[in-house]
Amino acid sequence: MKINMGFSLFLIIFSFCSTTHAKLTCQGQLSSYLHADRSPHIYNTFSVDMNYKDSHNIYDFYSYEIKSKNLINCTSDLGVSTGVGKISKFNAFAGNSNIDSSRSTSFDGTGYLFFKIKNTGNEFIDNHAYISFWFKDDLTAWLGTKDFIINSNLINFGQDLNITQVRFYFTDIPTTSIHNIPINIGVLTVNMRDRTAALGGSEVTISQETKIWLNVNPAPIKTCEIDNQTVTLPSIPDIALNGAGAEAGATAFSVVAKCNPQGVARTLTGMMIDNNQVDNTSFVLKNTNTESNVGIKVQDTDLNRPVYYNAGFNFGTTTNSKTYVFITKNFRASYYKLSSDPTLAGLVNSQAIISVSYP
Repeated sequence: MKINMGFSLFLIIFSFCSTTHAKLTCQGQLSSYLHADRSPHIYNTFSVDMNYKDSHNIYDFYSYEIKSKNLINCTSDLGVSTGVGKISKFNAFAGNSNIDSSRSTSFDGTGYLFFKIKNTGNEFIDNHAYISFWFKDDLTAWLGTKDFIINSNLINFGQDLNITQVRFYFTDIPTTSIHNIPINIGVLTVNMRDRTAALGGSEVTISQETKIWLNVNPAPIKTCEIDNQTVTLPSIPDIALNGAGAEAGATAFSVVAKCNPQGVARTLTGMMIDNNQVDNTSFVLKNTNTESNVGIKVQDTDLNRPVYYNAGFNFGTTTNSKTYVFITKNFRASYYKLSSDPTLAGLVNSQAIISVSYP
């Protein structure tokens, strides 16, 4: 007997499907205005034109808001933000910041809290500059100059950082221009994570330093205002000058300088120039009547010494004032016999130009 046996073959096919995981990526945006490596700095540069009339040496930029969109930008391969959470914070003065959080002051009368700028490589800025500013992102209120979390668990891929109401305070006024001083104001940190359990999730943390730049243009050297005046010496007989170097007819006079308001006390420098002989460096003004053998000597009675022409002398010191400062300097003019030759009667006419300046 022949037995035929049949076999049925059942193929069981197992399909192995991998679970899709969300992949998050974050990066700093070089095109964002506060990015530390952004160039040029046309959108995050503050230029200070210093002026002796500014009270307290404060320079405000109230309306200058730097909107740094997507300073950090995160993306997900899901293409949607569902289930993606974010914690972001801005730490002012963190990282490589060159703002010293331990040195703060409100300065009398300013009403603002300023922090010392340091380690910029510029001696004037490191010694005399302070900064105050507010910051926020596009979804929160403005915050003062300190460490704040600005955004927590927000379902949003980008992270902005805006600063405004930047104020600089200077304890002195520079004499030369200062350009392109970087000020690292702090670090923005973003933590993004996918919280969808079915997708396995992923997490990334990124930090981005933020910078602004500072230019300082000094005020030009100012000359104080001085009113013109005529000093009239008395008539004297020629025998009153009886030898070379003799003096007579001494007459006191004062010069008052009206100077612009000063942020700090400053030493004024005076200088006299002989208008009849501009290269004169002696202490005797030239007389236009050259045959008389007489000139005019001016004595600094505050310092008790003669005034030499074309040479600077201490005119006085201003005060830390918000109004004009008036400084008075006292002098004495007298006839001065130039040599032992006879003195000839006649008019003595001399003219000096006096200037007063401060650095």
